[in-house]
Amino acid sequence: MRLHRLQWIDTQIRAGRYPNTRDLADEFEISRRQALRDFEYLRDSLGAPLEYSAAHRGYYYTTDVYTLPGPYVTRSERNLLTSLASYYAGMAGRDSPFATAYAEAHEPDRGKGSDGMTLYVTAPLL
Repeated sequence: MRLHRLQWIDTQIRAGRYPNTRDLADEFEISRRQALRDFEYLRDSLGAPLEYSAAHRGYYYTTDVYTLPGPYVTRSERNLLTSLASYYAGMAGRDSPFATAYAEAHEPDRGKGSDGMTLYVTAPLL
């Protein structure tokens, strides 16, 4: 569930709301200490340009160019997903929305689906 909380923090900051540990703890019914760990994780592990504003009593990004990382898949997971997509696209028929989405995902801008989300391929964790 941490990803959901990180996305919520990101959305709040982009909306100019300056979320803090109390806001996060109340929203997700977690401890304030866990909320603080989420802010620290966002800053220290995900590289977010996150700072605390005493004047606003909450966090903000020091730059607008930061984005949360997308989903990571291993090469074998990507190959499996591609095989499944190909199989279901064939079953659905050429004019189906699924086949269209599959074709769009395999155009020159490979690696991005029809929703524009990039899949980052990473080595498997040992």
